[in-house]
Amino acid sequence: MVAKRVLGTGYTRENISHLILYASTGGLSAESVHTDQQIVLLSELKTTDAKYIALEETKKLVDENAEKLKGLKKYDTQKYVMEDKINNFCDMVLMIHIILAELEEGISYYFEVNKEREKEIILYKALCLAEWLNEDDSWLRIYEYGIKKKIKPRDYLVREYQRRKNI
Repeated sequence: MVAKRVLGTGYTRENISHLILYASTGGLSAESVHTDQQIVLLSELKTTDAKYIALEETKKLVDENAEKLKGLKKYDTQKYVMEDKINNFCDMVLMIHIILAELEEGISYYFEVNKEREKEIILYKALCLAEWLNEDDSWLRIYEYGIKKKIKPRDYLVREYQRRKNI
Protein backbone atom coordinates (compact mmCIF):
# COMPACT_ATOMS: atom_id res chain seq x y z
CA MET A 1 0.00 0.00 0.00
CA VAL A 2 2.82 2.39 0.84
CA ALA A 3 4.55 1.80 -2.50
CA LYS A 4 1.30 2.23 -4.43
CA ARG A 5 0.52 5.46 -2.62
CA VAL A 6 3.98 6.96 -3.02
CA LEU A 7 4.30 5.92 -6.65
CA GLY A 8 0.76 7.18 -7.24
CA THR A 9 2.20 10.68 -6.90
CA GLY A 10 4.74 9.89 -9.63
CA TYR A 11 7.62 7.62 -10.56
CA THR A 12 10.20 10.23 -9.59
CA ARG A 13 13.76 9.44 -8.61
CA GLU A 14 13.08 10.82 -5.17
CA ASN A 15 10.01 8.61 -4.62
CA ILE A 16 11.74 5.50 -5.91
CA SER A 17 14.88 6.21 -3.86
CA HIS A 18 12.88 6.67 -0.65
CA LEU A 19 10.97 3.45 -1.24
CA ILE A 20 14.19 1.54 -1.90
CA LEU A 21 15.66 2.89 1.32
CA TYR A 22 12.57 1.93 3.31
CA ALA A 23 12.21 -1.50 1.74
CA SER A 24 15.91 -2.33 2.13
CA THR A 25 16.54 -1.03 5.63
CA GLY A 26 13.34 -1.72 7.53
CA GLY A 27 11.71 1.66 7.13
CA LEU A 28 8.42 0.02 6.25
CA SER A 29 8.49 -2.66 8.93
CA ALA A 30 11.35 -3.61 11.23
CA GLU A 31 9.85 -7.09 11.67
CA SER A 32 9.48 -7.83 7.98
CA VAL A 33 12.06 -9.54 5.85
CA HIS A 34 13.72 -6.94 3.64
CA THR A 35 13.54 -9.21 0.62
CA ASP A 36 9.77 -9.47 0.89
CA GLN A 37 9.49 -5.69 0.96
CA GLN A 38 11.89 -5.34 -1.96
CA ILE A 39 9.95 -7.85 -4.07
CA VAL A 40 6.72 -5.99 -3.38
CA LEU A 41 8.39 -2.73 -4.40
CA LEU A 42 9.74 -4.32 -7.58
CA SER A 43 6.25 -5.51 -8.47
CA GLU A 44 5.07 -1.89 -8.32
CA LEU A 45 7.76 -0.68 -10.73
CA LYS A 46 5.68 -1.31 -13.83
CA THR A 47 7.95 0.08 -16.55
CA THR A 48 11.47 -0.71 -17.64
CA ASP A 49 12.36 2.96 -17.14
CA ALA A 50 11.19 2.79 -13.52
CA LYS A 51 13.30 -0.32 -12.96
CA TYR A 52 16.38 1.40 -14.41
CA ILE A 53 15.77 4.42 -12.17
CA ALA A 54 15.54 2.03 -9.22
CA LEU A 55 18.79 0.37 -10.28
CA GLU A 56 20.62 3.71 -10.51
CA GLU A 57 19.20 4.94 -7.21
CA THR A 58 20.05 1.70 -5.42
CA LYS A 59 23.64 1.84 -6.67
CA LYS A 60 23.82 5.44 -5.44
CA LEU A 61 22.69 4.27 -2.00
CA VAL A 62 25.38 1.57 -2.06
CA ASP A 63 28.03 4.16 -2.95
CA GLU A 64 26.86 6.60 -0.26
CA ASN A 65 26.93 3.91 2.41
CA ALA A 66 30.28 2.56 1.21
CA GLU A 67 31.71 6.07 1.57
CA LYS A 68 30.39 6.32 5.13
CA LEU A 69 31.81 2.87 5.85
CA LYS A 70 35.34 4.01 4.96
CA GLY A 71 35.36 6.45 7.86
CA LEU A 72 34.51 3.84 10.50
CA LYS A 73 37.00 1.99 12.66
CA LYS A 74 37.42 -1.78 12.44
CA TYR A 75 35.16 -2.73 15.37
CA ASP A 76 32.75 0.20 15.28
CA THR A 77 29.19 -1.11 15.73
CA GLN A 78 28.03 1.24 12.97
CA LYS A 79 30.33 -0.66 10.60
CA TYR A 80 28.14 -3.74 10.89
CA VAL A 81 24.99 -1.68 10.37
CA MET A 82 26.46 -0.10 7.23
CA GLU A 83 27.63 -3.44 5.86
CA ASP A 84 24.15 -4.86 6.41
CA LYS A 85 22.58 -1.92 4.56
CA ILE A 86 25.00 -2.31 1.67
CA ASN A 87 24.23 -6.03 1.47
CA ASN A 88 20.49 -5.33 1.44
CA PHE A 89 20.97 -2.78 -1.34
CA CYS A 90 23.08 -5.32 -3.24
CA ASP A 91 20.16 -7.75 -2.97
CA MET A 92 17.94 -5.14 -4.60
CA VAL A 93 20.48 -4.53 -7.39
CA LEU A 94 20.71 -8.24 -8.17
CA MET A 95 16.93 -8.68 -8.19
CA ILE A 96 16.48 -5.72 -10.54
CA HIS A 97 19.12 -7.12 -12.89
CA ILE A 98 17.41 -10.53 -12.82
CA ILE A 99 14.06 -8.94 -13.68
CA LEU A 100 15.68 -6.91 -16.47
CA ALA A 101 17.31 -10.10 -17.84
CA GLU A 102 20.79 -8.64 -17.22
CA LEU A 103 21.97 -11.45 -14.98
CA GLU A 104 25.69 -11.35 -15.79
CA GLU A 105 26.01 -7.70 -14.84
CA GLY A 106 23.95 -8.29 -11.69
CA ILE A 107 25.96 -11.30 -10.55
CA SER A 108 29.25 -9.53 -11.17
CA TYR A 109 28.14 -6.48 -9.18
CA TYR A 110 26.69 -8.60 -6.38
CA PHE A 111 29.84 -10.63 -5.82
CA GLU A 112 32.11 -7.60 -6.11
CA VAL A 113 30.26 -5.17 -3.83
CA ASN A 114 28.60 -7.40 -1.20
CA LYS A 115 30.28 -7.01 2.20
CA GLU A 116 29.69 -10.58 3.38
CA ARG A 117 33.07 -12.06 4.31
CA GLU A 118 32.48 -15.59 3.01
CA LYS A 119 32.02 -15.99 -0.74
CA GLU A 120 29.96 -19.14 -0.18
CA ILE A 121 27.44 -17.12 1.84
CA ILE A 122 27.25 -14.56 -0.97
CA LEU A 123 26.55 -17.41 -3.40
CA TYR A 124 23.91 -18.85 -1.08
CA LYS A 125 22.17 -15.47 -0.67
CA ALA A 126 22.22 -14.82 -4.44
CA LEU A 127 20.65 -18.23 -5.03
CA CYS A 128 17.96 -17.47 -2.43
CA LEU A 129 17.09 -14.27 -4.29
CA ALA A 130 16.72 -16.15 -7.57
CA GLU A 131 14.57 -18.72 -5.76
CA TRP A 132 12.30 -16.01 -4.28
CA LEU A 133 11.85 -14.54 -7.76
CA ASN A 134 11.03 -18.02 -9.16
CA GLU A 135 13.90 -17.72 -11.61
CA ASP A 136 15.11 -21.29 -12.20
CA ASP A 137 17.39 -20.38 -15.10
CA SER A 138 18.94 -17.56 -13.07
CA TRP A 139 19.41 -19.93 -10.14
CA LEU A 140 21.39 -22.34 -12.34
CA ARG A 141 23.48 -19.56 -13.89
CA ILE A 142 24.30 -18.03 -10.49
CA TYR A 143 25.35 -21.46 -9.18
CA GLU A 144 27.56 -22.02 -12.23
CA TYR A 145 29.07 -18.53 -11.81
CA GLY A 146 30.00 -19.47 -8.25
CA ILE A 147 31.63 -22.70 -9.41
CA LYS A 148 33.64 -20.76 -12.03
CA LYS A 149 34.82 -18.46 -9.23
CA LYS A 150 36.00 -21.54 -7.33
CA ILE A 151 33.40 -21.18 -4.57
CA LYS A 152 32.61 -24.48 -2.89
CA PRO A 153 28.85 -24.55 -2.29
CA ARG A 154 27.31 -26.28 0.71
CA ASP A 155 26.10 -29.85 0.17
CA TYR A 156 22.44 -28.83 0.02
CA LEU A 157 23.18 -26.50 -2.91
CA VAL A 158 25.11 -29.21 -4.76
CA ARG A 159 22.13 -31.57 -4.40
CA GLU A 160 19.71 -28.80 -5.42
CA TYR A 161 21.80 -28.04 -8.52
CA GLN A 162 21.81 -31.70 -9.50
CA ARG A 163 18.05 -31.91 -9.00
CA ARG A 164 17.45 -28.81 -11.11
CA LYS A 165 19.75 -30.05 -13.87
CA ASN A 166 18.20 -33.54 -13.61
CA ILE A 167 21.62 -35.11 -13.18
